[in-house]
Amino acid sequence: DPALYPNIATLAQDLRGLGFAFQTYYNTFLDIEADIYPESTSAGYQVMREDGSSYLFQGVKFHDTALLDLENPDARAWAKAVMQEGINEGSDGWMADFAEWLPTDAALHGGADPMLAHNRYPVRWAEINRELLDAQTDGRERLFFVRAAWLGSQPLVPVVWMGDQQTDFSDGDGMPSVIPMMLGLGLTGFPYVGHDIAGYMSQGTLPT
Repeated sequence: DPALYPNIATLAQDLRGLGFAFQTYYNTFLDIEADIYPESTSAGYQVMREDGSSYLFQGVKFHDTALLDLENPDARAWAKAVMQEGINEGSDGWMADFAEWLPTDAALHGGADPMLAHNRYPVRWAEINRELLDAQTDGRERLFFVRAAWLGSQPLVPVVWMGDQQTDFSDGDGMPSVIPMMLGLGLTGFPYVGHDIAGYMSQGTLPT
Protein backbone atom coordinates (compact mmCIF):
# COMPACT_ATOMS: atom_id res chain seq x y z
CA ASP A 1 0.00 0.00 0.00
CA PRO A 2 2.00 3.04 -1.21
CA ALA A 3 -0.21 5.42 0.81
CA LEU A 4 0.30 3.54 4.07
CA TYR A 5 3.96 2.74 3.37
CA PRO A 6 5.42 5.50 1.18
CA ASN A 7 8.93 5.05 -0.22
CA ILE A 8 9.12 1.48 1.04
CA ALA A 9 11.83 0.54 -1.47
CA THR A 10 14.00 3.38 -0.17
CA LEU A 11 13.35 2.27 3.41
CA ALA A 12 14.41 -1.29 2.55
CA GLN A 13 17.59 -0.05 0.90
CA ASP A 14 18.42 2.23 3.84
CA LEU A 15 17.97 -0.61 6.34
CA ARG A 16 20.19 -2.94 4.33
CA GLY A 17 22.79 -0.19 4.25
CA LEU A 18 22.74 -0.26 8.06
CA GLY A 19 23.26 -4.03 8.09
CA PHE A 20 19.65 -5.08 8.64
CA ALA A 21 17.43 -7.36 6.57
CA PHE A 22 14.06 -5.89 5.65
CA GLN A 23 11.41 -8.48 6.59
CA THR A 24 7.68 -8.22 5.89
CA TYR A 25 4.65 -10.40 6.71
CA TYR A 26 2.22 -12.73 4.94
CA ASN A 27 -0.48 -15.22 5.91
CA THR A 28 -3.17 -17.18 4.06
CA PHE A 29 -6.14 -15.18 5.34
CA LEU A 30 -8.26 -13.26 2.85
CA ASP A 31 -9.65 -10.44 4.99
CA ILE A 32 -12.86 -9.01 3.57
CA GLU A 33 -11.46 -5.48 3.97
CA ALA A 34 -8.17 -6.25 2.19
CA ASP A 35 -7.62 -4.96 -1.34
CA ILE A 36 -6.87 -8.49 -2.57
CA TYR A 37 -10.19 -9.91 -1.32
CA PRO A 38 -12.32 -9.19 -4.43
CA GLU A 39 -9.64 -10.46 -6.81
CA SER A 40 -8.96 -13.67 -4.91
CA THR A 41 -12.56 -14.63 -4.15
CA SER A 42 -13.95 -13.77 -7.59
CA ALA A 43 -11.32 -16.12 -9.02
CA GLY A 44 -12.46 -18.87 -6.65
CA TYR A 45 -9.19 -19.14 -4.75
CA GLN A 46 -10.82 -19.34 -1.33
CA VAL A 47 -11.86 -22.34 0.77
CA MET A 48 -15.57 -23.04 0.28
CA ARG A 49 -18.43 -24.57 2.23
CA GLU A 50 -20.30 -27.62 1.02
CA ASP A 51 -23.19 -25.37 -0.06
CA GLY A 52 -20.92 -23.49 -2.48
CA SER A 53 -20.51 -20.32 -0.40
CA SER A 54 -17.23 -18.90 0.84
CA TYR A 55 -16.13 -20.36 4.17
CA LEU A 56 -16.06 -17.13 6.18
CA PHE A 57 -14.95 -16.87 9.80
CA GLN A 58 -13.88 -14.07 12.12
CA GLY A 59 -10.21 -13.57 11.42
CA VAL A 60 -7.43 -12.16 13.54
CA LYS A 61 -8.52 -8.58 12.73
CA PHE A 62 -12.10 -9.39 13.80
CA HIS A 63 -13.43 -9.06 10.24
CA ASP A 64 -15.11 -11.67 8.08
CA THR A 65 -12.25 -13.62 6.54
CA ALA A 66 -11.83 -16.37 3.96
CA LEU A 67 -8.88 -18.73 3.65
CA LEU A 68 -6.73 -19.40 0.60
CA ASP A 69 -7.33 -22.88 -0.84
CA LEU A 70 -3.81 -24.27 -1.13
CA GLU A 71 -5.13 -27.41 -2.85
CA ASN A 72 -5.78 -25.16 -5.85
CA PRO A 73 -2.62 -24.75 -8.00
CA ASP A 74 -3.95 -21.51 -9.48
CA ALA A 75 -4.43 -20.10 -5.97
CA ARG A 76 -0.87 -21.05 -5.08
CA ALA A 77 0.47 -19.35 -8.21
CA TRP A 78 -1.60 -16.25 -7.44
CA ALA A 79 -0.25 -16.12 -3.86
CA LYS A 80 3.33 -16.30 -5.12
CA ALA A 81 2.63 -13.43 -7.51
CA VAL A 82 1.30 -11.31 -4.63
CA MET A 83 4.36 -12.05 -2.50
CA GLN A 84 6.66 -11.37 -5.46
CA GLU A 85 5.39 -7.79 -5.39
CA GLY A 86 6.91 -7.46 -1.91
CA ILE A 87 10.25 -8.77 -3.14
CA ASN A 88 10.13 -6.29 -6.01
CA GLU A 89 9.67 -3.49 -3.46
CA GLY A 90 12.72 -4.61 -1.50
CA SER A 91 11.62 -7.34 0.89
CA ASP A 92 14.38 -9.70 2.07
CA GLY A 93 11.85 -12.23 3.35
CA TRP A 94 8.94 -12.44 5.74
CA MET A 95 7.03 -14.22 8.41
CA ALA A 96 4.79 -16.80 6.69
CA ASP A 97 2.26 -16.85 9.49
CA PHE A 98 -0.60 -19.15 10.54
CA ALA A 99 -1.57 -22.11 8.25
CA GLU A 100 -3.11 -24.10 11.11
CA TRP A 101 -6.69 -22.86 10.68
CA LEU A 102 -7.98 -24.99 7.79
CA PRO A 103 -11.50 -26.15 8.80
CA THR A 104 -12.07 -29.89 8.58
CA ASP A 105 -15.61 -29.50 7.19
CA ALA A 106 -14.61 -27.37 4.19
CA ALA A 107 -15.02 -28.07 0.47
CA LEU A 108 -11.61 -27.93 -1.21
CA HIS A 109 -10.37 -27.75 -4.78
CA GLY A 110 -10.43 -31.09 -6.58
CA GLY A 111 -12.52 -32.69 -3.84
CA ALA A 112 -9.58 -33.05 -1.44
CA ASP A 113 -10.52 -34.48 1.96
CA PRO A 114 -10.36 -31.52 4.38
CA MET A 115 -9.55 -33.78 7.32
CA LEU A 116 -6.41 -35.01 5.54
CA ALA A 117 -5.65 -31.58 4.07
CA HIS A 118 -5.68 -29.91 7.50
CA ASN A 119 -2.20 -31.11 8.46
CA ARG A 120 -0.96 -30.87 4.88
CA TYR A 121 -1.93 -27.19 4.70
CA PRO A 122 1.19 -25.80 6.48
CA VAL A 123 3.39 -27.94 4.22
CA ARG A 124 1.70 -26.47 1.16
CA TRP A 125 2.22 -22.99 2.61
CA ALA A 126 5.91 -23.69 3.21
CA GLU A 127 6.26 -25.03 -0.34
CA ILE A 128 4.93 -21.79 -1.82
CA ASN A 129 7.35 -19.68 0.18
CA ARG A 130 10.33 -21.95 -0.51
CA GLU A 131 9.60 -22.08 -4.25
CA LEU A 132 9.26 -18.31 -4.48
CA LEU A 133 12.51 -17.53 -2.69
CA ASP A 134 14.37 -20.23 -4.62
CA ALA A 135 13.17 -18.66 -7.88
CA GLN A 136 14.90 -15.34 -7.18
CA THR A 137 18.00 -14.74 -9.31
CA ASP A 138 19.45 -11.53 -7.86
CA GLY A 139 21.80 -13.35 -5.45
CA ARG A 140 20.39 -11.66 -2.36
CA GLU A 141 20.11 -13.82 0.76
CA ARG A 142 16.47 -14.19 1.82
CA LEU A 143 14.62 -15.95 4.61
CA PHE A 144 11.07 -16.81 5.67
CA PHE A 145 9.92 -18.27 8.97
CA VAL A 146 6.72 -20.05 9.94
CA ARG A 147 4.39 -20.56 12.87
CA ALA A 148 2.91 -23.90 11.75
CA ALA A 149 4.52 -27.03 10.32
CA TRP A 150 3.91 -30.73 9.85
CA LEU A 151 5.72 -33.82 8.60
CA GLY A 152 7.40 -32.80 5.36
CA SER A 153 7.99 -29.20 6.38
CA GLN A 154 11.52 -29.89 7.62
CA PRO A 155 13.37 -29.58 4.27
CA LEU A 156 11.36 -26.50 3.34
CA VAL A 157 11.36 -24.35 6.46
CA PRO A 158 14.45 -22.35 7.53
CA VAL A 159 13.11 -21.23 10.94
CA VAL A 160 10.07 -22.06 13.11
CA TRP A 161 8.61 -19.40 15.38
CA MET A 162 6.99 -20.86 18.47
CA GLY A 163 3.90 -18.73 18.72
CA ASP A 164 2.43 -16.22 21.13
CA GLN A 165 3.67 -17.12 24.58
CA GLN A 166 1.97 -15.49 27.56
CA THR A 167 3.83 -12.78 29.44
CA ASP A 168 4.11 -14.96 32.53
CA PHE A 169 5.80 -18.12 33.84
CA SER A 170 2.88 -20.54 33.45
CA ASP A 171 3.86 -24.05 32.37
CA GLY A 172 1.28 -24.31 29.63
CA ASP A 173 2.04 -21.24 27.52
CA GLY A 174 4.44 -19.01 29.42
CA MET A 175 8.23 -18.89 29.42
CA PRO A 176 8.61 -22.47 30.81
CA SER A 177 6.90 -23.79 27.67
CA VAL A 178 9.63 -22.46 25.38
CA ILE A 179 12.46 -24.91 26.21
CA PRO A 180 10.36 -28.10 25.70
CA MET A 181 9.12 -26.72 22.38
CA MET A 182 12.65 -25.94 21.26
CA LEU A 183 13.81 -29.44 22.17
CA GLY A 184 10.83 -31.04 20.46
CA LEU A 185 11.36 -29.07 17.28
CA GLY A 186 15.06 -29.95 17.26
CA LEU A 187 14.36 -33.66 17.72
CA THR A 188 11.88 -33.62 14.83
CA GLY A 189 14.31 -32.03 12.39
CA PHE A 190 13.91 -28.25 12.70
CA PRO A 191 17.37 -26.87 13.53
CA TYR A 192 16.48 -23.19 13.91
CA VAL A 193 13.72 -21.75 16.09
CA GLY A 194 12.76 -18.35 17.43
CA HIS A 195 10.48 -17.01 20.13
CA ASP A 196 9.49 -13.78 21.83
CA ILE A 197 11.84 -13.42 24.79
CA ALA A 198 9.41 -11.52 26.99
CA GLY A 199 6.23 -13.16 25.76
CA TYR A 200 3.65 -11.67 23.49
CA MET A 201 0.15 -12.04 24.93
CA SER A 202 -1.45 -11.19 28.24
CA GLN A 203 -4.61 -12.64 29.78
CA GLY A 204 -5.50 -9.24 31.19
CA THR A 205 -8.93 -7.79 30.49
CA LEU A 206 -9.17 -5.87 27.24
CA PRO A 207 -10.41 -2.28 27.45
CA THR A 208 -14.05 -1.74 26.51
